[in-house]
Amino acid sequence: AVPAPLVAATDTTGAGDVFSAALAWALLRGRGVRGALVFAVHAAALSTTRRGGASAAPALDEVKGFLAECGAAPGE
Repeated sequence: AVPAPLVAATDTTGAGDVFSAALAWALLRGRGVRGALVFAVHAAALSTTRRGGASAAPALDEVKGFLAECGAAPGE
């Protein structure tokens, strides 16, 4: 299991789409399954801290920063 980071969620619209896109992106770039799941879970969690669907999707640099902030290894 990959635990989700605790965030102050304001809107979950699009979180599943962000998760799916981030998972696909990470797998296509050669991350292992666990590393891809960690990346996707953090991307989706970060998206819930903003209002909106597509507009709430975080940029790559934001996800990488959030992973570092949470102490998660982005290259797992």
